[in-house]
Amino acid sequence: MSNNWIEQIHILWYNNRNLHTQECIWEDLGKSASEIVKVSYSWAKQYVSCSNKVTKAHLQPKISPSSLSGNWICLRTYGVVKVDRGFAAGGGVLRDQSERWIVGFNKYLGFCSIIEADFWGIKDGLKLLLEWNYNNALIQTNSIEAINAIQDQVPNGSDSALVRRIHQLLSKIEHWIIRHIPREDNKKADGITKLVQERRKGLQAFEVSLLGS
Repeated sequence: MSNNWIEQIHILWYNNRNLHTQECIWEDLGKSASEIVKVSYSWAKQYVSCSNKVTKAHLQPKISPSSLSGNWICLRTYGVVKVDRGFAAGGGVLRDQSERWIVGFNKYLGFCSIIEADFWGIKDGLKLLLEWNYNNALIQTNSIEAINAIQDQVPNGSDSALVRRIHQLLSKIEHWIIRHIPREDNKKADGITKLVQERRKGLQAFEVSLLGS
């Protein structure tokens, strides 16, 4: 781990050393220094993964729902973490083959790593997709680490439960493809996720676009 990351971990620990409780999506527990180090290390892994020019995600060709035969739905997801506020959110957008808005969604996640936020966005999007009775999913995310973890089907660490849940949802879908999308092409999912302002649990769904066409 680089000196810059070590320095940031020290800063995170210092800023949070008097923090006894922090709301998280699945439990309310105090965040110890070791937990902060673990989360920061996950951010470091994400940075290294995205910096790697030769990954399976990069080797995949670009694809759009309109190029696929059948009724394919595009699920674009995004995760955001605001370190200074201990605030994380996951969200995304479901669109049809003609790029028409079906539903947008987001969720406040409390304190977690960026990769966990990415996983939550994918999991919640798949759950909505199934609730709307769609069977063909093109999943697009700018998280290369999330893509590789889902494709490898070898979850590890604190993310394992989320990855297993994602695979349980994928097993209920007839056909699915997961692809990398550059961050600059993922602005709608980015925007809907960043609409999260309140620190309250529960998935928020928007059947009408709040971000324009």
